[in-house]
Amino acid sequence: MQSPNVAACLSVFVVAVLAIPSFAHAECVALWKTAREAQRGSTLVFSGTVVKSAEDLLETTFDVERVWKGDLRRRTTLTLYSGLESHGVSYFKEGMAYLVFASVMPKLVRTDNGGDTPIFEISGCSPTRPLSDAQEFVKQLGRARPPRP
Repeated sequence: MQSPNVAACLSVFVVAVLAIPSFAHAECVALWKTAREAQRGSTLVFSGTVVKSAEDLLETTFDVERVWKGDLRRRTTLTLYSGLESHGVSYFKEGMAYLVFASVMPKLVRTDNGGDTPIFEISGCSPTRPLSDAQEFVKQLGRARPPRP
């Protein structure tokens, strides 16, 4: 006799799980309306092509082409936070160009060779996306500068 109860509970669970992403996405939209608003909340904003993604090190290396915010070199490696709602290393594909909005996580650092390496979060709610899908955001950001050599 418990089968109907189990089926009912399972149905409610499935509906709830399927609904959660749409709620999360709706909340993301409320965080920023323009690329300029997203830029204000970010530490780094740049476009670049992924040259290496190392999941074991949580690092992605970019050939940076344009910079809207932050002090970046032409070849920049970011240590990325891998959270539930973050774009971690696995999001970035080698050879693809991206528009990236990254925020430093002030209380998290990775200590290597006697130095501290900042850890960045790239929120799944940010406008970070393949550059081919980001032209409207690039237009909103306006003029960029080249990275440092």
